[in-house]
Amino acid sequence: MNEPSRPVISTFVLMVISPFIALGSLTLFSFADVHNTYDFLVPVIGIMQFIFVVGLFIGRLWGLIGYSITVVGLVIATFAYYTPKDQTDAAVKTSTVFLPLILLTIYYWTVKRRYFK
Repeated sequence: MNEPSRPVISTFVLMVISPFIALGSLTLFSFADVHNTYDFLVPVIGIMQFIFVVGLFIGRLWGLIGYSITVVGLVIATFAYYTPKDQTDAAVKTSTVFLPLILLTIYYWTVKRRYFK
């Protein structure tokens, strides 16, 4: 039986970047002078994203589902934050940062879906 090929390069790049995102968000949260009600979610999302990327790297379906929810949730949260303030342009500009992550999510669900068990 043919073993589906592993999404090596994209997942390896995510493995390298995601610890820095998790540690960076935790550090920035720790050094912040003022904490709002939901500011604790920033490091939590960073750590969750790291765990889900590890799941992607080892080829688990829970990693793919969690990573997808995290990426889509970040885009929805960005639009939910900016839209009531009539700053839709800022929401679109901010969401362009997430475009590579969205494209990777689509790639994992379409091209490399058979790899995840």
